[in-house]
Amino acid sequence: MQVKTTSGIVEGCWKDGYYNFLGIPYAKAKRFFPPEKREWEGVYKAFAFGRKAPQPCQQDGEKGQEGGAREYGEDCLNLNIYVPGKQQMPRSAGRLYVPQQMSCSAGYSPNPSDARLEEREKLPVAVYIHGGAFQNGSNRDRSGAQVIRDHRFIYVSVNYRLGVLGYLYLGKVLGETFRHTGNIGTLDQLAALGWIRDNIASFGGDVSRITVFGESAGAKALGALLLKPEMKTCCSQVMMASGAYQCIRDEETAAAVTDAFLELAGLQDPGDILELDVDNLLEIQGRLVDNPGNTCMFGPVSDGITIPHDWETVLKSPAYWSGNAIVGSCRHEMVFRRLEDPAFACHAPAAAGALFGRNARIVREELADYEKSRRRKLTKEEQEEKWEQLLSDYMYRTYSLRLADILTRNNSRVWYYSMDFGTAAHVLDQAAAFDGAWREERLFPGIPLSERRKTAALIYESYVRFFETGDPNWEGIPEWKPLCESRMKMVWDSPVHTGILTESETLGRFPETVFRLTDIRDRYLAVPEAEEASRAEETLWINPDRLAFSQAEKALSFTMGDIRDAQRRLCRFAPFLEACFPELEKSRGIIESPLREIPAMAEALWNAWGIGGQEEIRKGRVLIKLDSELAVAGSVKARGGIYEILKVTEDLAFQAGLLKETDDYTCLRDCRDFFSRHTIQAGSTGNLGLSIGIMSAAVGYRVVVHMSADARQWKKDLLRSRGVIVKEYTGDYVAAVAEGRALSQKDKTSYFVDDEHSSLLFLGYATAALRLQKQLEEKGIPVDSDHPLFVYLPCGVGGAPGGITLGLKYVFKDAVHCFFGEPVQSPCMLLGMATGEGGKIRVQDVGLTGKTLADGLAVGSPSDLAVRNMKPLLDGIYTVQDSFLLDCMRLLKETEGIVAEPSACAAFGGLRALAGSKGTAFLDGVGLADKSARATHILWATGGGLMPESVIKEYLQL
Repeated sequence: MQVKTTSGIVEGCWKDGYYNFLGIPYAKAKRFFPPEKREWEGVYKAFAFGRKAPQPCQQDGEKGQEGGAREYGEDCLNLNIYVPGKQQMPRSAGRLYVPQQMSCSAGYSPNPSDARLEEREKLPVAVYIHGGAFQNGSNRDRSGAQVIRDHRFIYVSVNYRLGVLGYLYLGKVLGETFRHTGNIGTLDQLAALGWIRDNIASFGGDVSRITVFGESAGAKALGALLLKPEMKTCCSQVMMASGAYQCIRDEETAAAVTDAFLELAGLQDPGDILELDVDNLLEIQGRLVDNPGNTCMFGPVSDGITIPHDWETVLKSPAYWSGNAIVGSCRHEMVFRRLEDPAFACHAPAAAGALFGRNARIVREELADYEKSRRRKLTKEEQEEKWEQLLSDYMYRTYSLRLADILTRNNSRVWYYSMDFGTAAHVLDQAAAFDGAWREERLFPGIPLSERRKTAALIYESYVRFFETGDPNWEGIPEWKPLCESRMKMVWDSPVHTGILTESETLGRFPETVFRLTDIRDRYLAVPEAEEASRAEETLWINPDRLAFSQAEKALSFTMGDIRDAQRRLCRFAPFLEACFPELEKSRGIIESPLREIPAMAEALWNAWGIGGQEEIRKGRVLIKLDSELAVAGSVKARGGIYEILKVTEDLAFQAGLLKETDDYTCLRDCRDFFSRHTIQAGSTGNLGLSIGIMSAAVGYRVVVHMSADARQWKKDLLRSRGVIVKEYTGDYVAAVAEGRALSQKDKTSYFVDDEHSSLLFLGYATAALRLQKQLEEKGIPVDSDHPLFVYLPCGVGGAPGGITLGLKYVFKDAVHCFFGEPVQSPCMLLGMATGEGGKIRVQDVGLTGKTLADGLAVGSPSDLAVRNMKPLLDGIYTVQDSFLLDCMRLLKETEGIVAEPSACAAFGGLRALAGSKGTAFLDGVGLADKSARATHILWATGGGLMPESVIKEYLQL
């Protein structure tokens, strides 16, 4: 069958009772430019699907489908038209479509019983705009057989550009020529609808009876399209499931997203984005979005060209489209976030930040007000149910109801519904009606298959009756009146029924747009704990990405074999260390710290904090790991720093023929002249410099430690007393490291200990877990699923606590739970992990100073190595005020006679955080609340052993 269109002649094929015109190119696509008119000479054979828009899944190809990544391309502006044959099977409301793969690229034949399509009785038309978070999907998502079945209407499905290529706003960075770029996908949709309007009559369609329908992003796209005056000529009806107009972003928000994208891309010139290949664009897009819940980064933009700046005024004026409409949403749109996440209550605030940006504050306020109204603490189940409602309403339901009311006031006939059947998950009404989702038990748990089939059939028949007649009513459902006649909604449930549409149907505090940012900093602060941290407030962030160790292990940079190899190396060096440092004679050259119970300190802390109702946690055993007493360097840095110097020393000695693995390593004491020809350099806030400097000087190296000016003077003096060269910088730790690294790279005989990237440091720290395991066994302390172990580690750049956590997870697996502690002015690891920016974000980026009494933790950016390995392992991060550190330092000395520096006292904040509201919610969420009384808590005191008495006295008097 051939049809003449405004673009040229197109030929389709006959398959299973339908004419199929597949992959018709309705426009040409040039990167970041509006669609251009497409014409061809001769006959276009529309026998096969056209290319899909580039999207994340194309990078791996679609498993099980022929073509893989070749099925995607920037030249993707095509549509499919399905026309039922003249002789259709009799209509049956109870008949449901069974999805099958369909292709007519070969073996097609005409239907001889049909006349030319344009000469037939004109049929109504249903045009589908697919969903997929503006990042995924295609016009193949639903075939004609799925939608039409035995009905009499034409079905059209369209492709449009997605993600970066469809919605990245470049007007701010590339100027007026690219001001339209935030709406490329919108312009594609307009071009497709215009082409359909101008040509559908040639396929037998009735131009006066076009329905445009979509779900999720497809419905949101349609809500924006209805602002365009030309839409009044493109369709007389719409059907919108789980989406309205809420996706429209202002220029400020869109520009902030673009800034984040360009920062991730690392482009010197923003214009280079025009030449980046598609795979690179998609890879950066994936890192920008970072999680599937972040569905608002893309979508239409009120740029003043395609969508007016005053679109909210237009929305509520007669200029907005009007006609017949079905609008609605599902009762529990976000239910699977709750059902699939055992710690949903902990993770929900972060999800709200990703979904809503600045509006997440409103969500948190609404939750607080709800709890206040209940006059008691919410149970875990109540918290989860409320969070589900908040996310469901403000992502979807609120706007569906608002749009229904706006259209009604604009003289539209609007039939409103709520999908309450089964799980009532996102777009389940259309999925059940068109896609056969009624077969899936997990979507309708406990409901008989026959009941699911029946309800899906009722929904399907109502929707397609609307396509055909402009009214969804038929004999199989209760009377469904439009809102202009009655404030009644249709409730898709079993049984199907109508109900009164009340004022409390949805929450209502949000503005008209869901996702709002003012600049890139806002994106960082979309996570509530990151926002709290930016205000220098104490907070607890629970890591939403942690995994069971069996899964996490696959993503780690190190193996248990690596850790054991590091342990063996330390044992080989033990005789050498014993010979160099008299304080190691008793331990035979092994550097290890005591593990000590501190019951008096624990009791004093519980009493000081005044935490009630946490008796189970208080029953747990509390110990301190005294790395503050580690020999040689007096801090946790003795583990990683000394190990790295020993590994470098061994390598140099092997290469020079001075040493074999089977030798007695004390022979290295006679090689000082050789090592003096080499330089060791490091950047440090203090403690790492001490361990590097002291150990390197003992071997015989020339040593240079680069330190920020605000590092403690006594540490600089101590290093200089050991013959170490100390270079001071007026900038912060980051500046000292950068300069030290650069100087070292210029010297072929120099080795730079890089705290941010060193795998050797990491492994040196990780060996602590093997020693701790032995200490716990000696004390008869069990660690298993019924006896959880909680470890609290002060954190600077992340190497020391990261390495220790790595080792602990390999040793104790899921029985251990690790938390990092940071000062409120320098929460670099919290910001790096919570925002997903890793080492790219600095505490100064969110207005913090980075300055703290805990000088060992005064770090602006975290280690990417630490962030990467902690993503699946770490349980959470908390922050503490400097005053808290000093209080704990004093109390520790008073109760236990132990002296630790302020940085080390950050460990105590973990015990308090776990006993707080967020901590107890975490325990409830992961099933540990009832095991709290059998838990062991280890506070890792990371330093202070080398502090002069004058410095100790100074701290205690502050």
